[in-house]
Amino acid sequence: MDTFNPWATWEIEILSRLRDRDAETQTICEASASYSALAKKVAEYTESALNPTTYQTMPHDTKKSNEESSAQINMRAPLAQQRMVELEAKVEELNKEKSELYKIQSVNAQRLLEISEKTRENLEIIKKQEQEKTDMETEIRFRTQKLQDQTETIKEKNKTIEILQDEVTALQLELVHLEDKIAKLWEENQQLVQRWLKKMNEEVEIMNSYNHQEGRKKSMAMLPQNIRGLSLTNGQIASKIPTSTIRKIDTKLSEIHNISVSPKGNILAVVGEENSVQLFNLDTGLFKAKLKGCTSSVFDIQFNSDGSLIAAAGGDNSIYIWASNNGSLVKTLTGHISRVVAIRFSPSSSRIISCSQDRTVKVWDIHTGNCLKTIFTISNCNSLGLLDNEGTMIVTGHMDHGIRTWNTTTGLKIQETKPHNDSIQYILSCSRDGTLAVIDASTLQIVWILKATGFVPHSRWASCSFSIDGRYACCGSTNGVLYFWDLHNGGALVEQLHVHKSAVTGISWNNSNGRMYSSEIKSFILVLE
Repeated sequence: MDTFNPWATWEIEILSRLRDRDAETQTICEASASYSALAKKVAEYTESALNPTTYQTMPHDTKKSNEESSAQINMRAPLAQQRMVELEAKVEELNKEKSELYKIQSVNAQRLLEISEKTRENLEIIKKQEQEKTDMETEIRFRTQKLQDQTETIKEKNKTIEILQDEVTALQLELVHLEDKIAKLWEENQQLVQRWLKKMNEEVEIMNSYNHQEGRKKSMAMLPQNIRGLSLTNGQIASKIPTSTIRKIDTKLSEIHNISVSPKGNILAVVGEENSVQLFNLDTGLFKAKLKGCTSSVFDIQFNSDGSLIAAAGGDNSIYIWASNNGSLVKTLTGHISRVVAIRFSPSSSRIISCSQDRTVKVWDIHTGNCLKTIFTISNCNSLGLLDNEGTMIVTGHMDHGIRTWNTTTGLKIQETKPHNDSIQYILSCSRDGTLAVIDASTLQIVWILKATGFVPHSRWASCSFSIDGRYACCGSTNGVLYFWDLHNGGALVEQLHVHKSAVTGISWNNSNGRMYSSEIKSFILVLE
């Protein structure tokens, strides 16, 4: 690219004027040389003229020629001298002009050096400013990302605060209720003690002993027998840890809460922040349908045993049931007074069980939509699982760190344990304290506590799963890693799959094809084999 040189003009002008000066000087120099030669001859002739001997010895022709030359010189000498004076004046003037031009050239050269130095300094400043600009842009990107992370953290903490505030309010109401109840019970107890002290007869003692024994027998009959884990189903199929991703599905959802795979393994249901359920064809990975009807975000999704029905737990306190073949809304179950967080179909698909943050578990008749039983759980429910093939024994995880089992027929609590230091998820339970607990479902005794370096479940949407044969326990972490523990090897950590780019929120191990499906909070679902 041509660049403008501010000094090219004056250099050309100086060179042009120097050439003009040289042309004039050349003429003067030639005239001066001719004049010098003529003056030399004049001097020689003058000397010869003053020397008579020399003059006498000259040939006649030479004398004559010299006389003629002297006459010509004498005639031309005044003109030459005048011309010589003019030329000398001209030469002196040109020399002065040359000196002035040299001075101007020197000044211009100095200015050129100063401008070059200034230009170099400006280039250094520009380079420094560009580096500062690059550093500031990097700092802005870093701080923008940090701001986004902090905004997400604040959003999450605000939701947690909202839940805790609801918990505190409910506990305060429950405390007032219990204090009144305790006062009444204390008064009744005193009355009963007085009556018992007054009567003190053998017949009453025998009757009380008999009632106590019968009550114990009934309570013992309620305990579940030979149950060793929620996911230990279909133990005839040997499971393998997946090693490759065979399909990646982009749901376009801003946040995924949970996933569920149909019993045949051909349809994937996804729920999240949107007030709908998305269905995908797992054979092609393509979007299949959107189930509408919810008025708020959805927290849990389940297929029934034959895949004909799909149920969703809504943040609007309702439960929605659709027909999977045509997507029509079959039933909307209402009765909870806070968001529904987990649902399960009974194996016969005649009932559905739901748990809510209103501290209740409800059992519903799918055909009529009526609530058959309401169980008060004392603390907010986080998760729900079935412990038998009839759906009469269930297990729930709670905000107060507890795991409880219930008889849905009587509404009575069977057992309780607290394996974690924070709120619980599922029977293979995972907690925000970074641990998984493998629990004997019949006794609720902790068998293993599973840990791993870097393993941090999501604070709200953690998900864990047993393999089909119950050998492996799997859970996703906020760092996008799937962790696998071998329960046949003492609960040892055997695999870490770095397959997700954001926090893992859902895991499903399908019984029909042995594949694993995992979702991350940022839109994507992976099919692993």
